[in-house]
Amino acid sequence: KNLNDRLMRCLTKLQVDPEPSIRTNTTIFLGRIAAQLKGGSHARVLLPPFLKACRDPFPHARLAGLKAAAACITYFDPQSMATKVLPVVAS
Repeated sequence: KNLNDRLMRCLTKLQVDPEPSIRTNTTIFLGRIAAQLKGGSHARVLLPPFLKACRDPFPHARLAGLKAAAACITYFDPQSMATKVLPVVAS
């Protein structure tokens, strides 16, 4: 649990990096390690960074956020997908 917390703090900092490719690769990395995250709180941990990436001004970061959310769709309930993800994608 401590490792997950420290890792997520570091990745959160990388998501606001001024370099667009770092933000993009951070999102891709989050999508790839989602299965290894412990605690059963995948939706609480993963959804905010994916949504933040979907709002990024850099097109590749937005695409990475959308693809990562789609790859991790099994961790999210339909309610959160409908109320949180769809409005971001539609805007």
